[in-house]
Amino acid sequence: MNYFEKWERSILASYSTPSIVLVKGSGVKVIDEHGKEYLDFLAGIAVNSLGHAHPAIVKAVTKQVETLGHVSNLAINKPSVDLAMKLLDLLQMPGGRIFFCNSGAEANEAAFKLARAYKPESEMVSVEGGFHGRTMGALSVTGQPEKQEPFKPLLSNVRFAKMNDATSIDSAINPKTGGIWLESIQGEAGVIPATAEFISASFRAAEQNNALIVMDEVQTGIARTGNWFGFEKFGVKPHLVPLAKGLGGGIPIGALAVQDSLVEAIKPGGHGTTFGGNPIGAAAGLAVIETIEQLDLMKHVQLAEVKIRELLENEHGVVEVRGSGLLLGVVLSGNYAKLVEENARQNGLIVNAVRPNVIRLAPPLIVTMDEIKEGMDVLRNAIIKSMEVVS
Repeated sequence: MNYFEKWERSILASYSTPSIVLVKGSGVKVIDEHGKEYLDFLAGIAVNSLGHAHPAIVKAVTKQVETLGHVSNLAINKPSVDLAMKLLDLLQMPGGRIFFCNSGAEANEAAFKLARAYKPESEMVSVEGGFHGRTMGALSVTGQPEKQEPFKPLLSNVRFAKMNDATSIDSAINPKTGGIWLESIQGEAGVIPATAEFISASFRAAEQNNALIVMDEVQTGIARTGNWFGFEKFGVKPHLVPLAKGLGGGIPIGALAVQDSLVEAIKPGGHGTTFGGNPIGAAAGLAVIETIEQLDLMKHVQLAEVKIRELLENEHGVVEVRGSGLLLGVVLSGNYAKLVEENARQNGLIVNAVRPNVIRLAPPLIVTMDEIKEGMDVLRNAIIKSMEVVS
């Protein structure tokens, strides 16, 4: 019995059976069970910030697991406190607090509860196309009906505004609104950047109605866009910031950053999670941030974006390249993204058909210019071959 058969006999079919079995990774490259090598331009969906088996993460996690693996929140562990303080510094949230959890969905669940605690019985506002997780609270503010429909009824009193429509978001927010969910880039909707006008309208309406802005940085945070956080380019200060994915560099961790004015909204016992603040995950998070700083990876990410755009824009079959940093969407001239994904994989490049006409690129932040050129050569050829099939 091969591993595809084992997967289908043992793993719940919440995902389609994958097309490859990966057994090893180093840097931007991964190797399957047959020894075939791939350039990984998805990075575990924007998770593996430093690529695979990065020495800084290996060293930090090994040292921590040999020292102290888990203590629960009945005791303080130093790595989680150090990471919390570092995140608050990067977020410029003096007086704020961090709640640690295990994933982006959990971080959004915590934000939902905190918004309700701040304004009891309040309504929530989110954006069509937005994605905030698959647990019931996070799913309730996820603006993708195909993901919601099988699990209704969800949490009630959630309104949805149209993405990048300032009038729509202004109309959706009222004095009953408790929390407003935004993303600087909607990754799961096809890598759609928010406009400055839309973000400004959202923050203005939130202030007028005493509502909280939840800026979901699960996919865009931790230097993915060329800044520490995607919201920075708008010059705004959100009340709540869910984080996960790239923070752990491959080790599961989530976090919710809470602005200083809200730290009393949740009292001891009001929320919790057994593994939140696990010292191993926190050690990985510290290693990721320290490495980004030491290698000046934010500047590198900005240059990498320029290189990818140079290699793809104006190419046959490419309508546009959108997004920021190393979270980019290659918009195709037709709905053949899945063919492009499959063809690229066959030729040693892992990308993601996030929408029928959009390929998502989210390589590790350490990707080199040579690896970018190699990967984009494969992607261009995959686009051309896929166009030939559908024409």
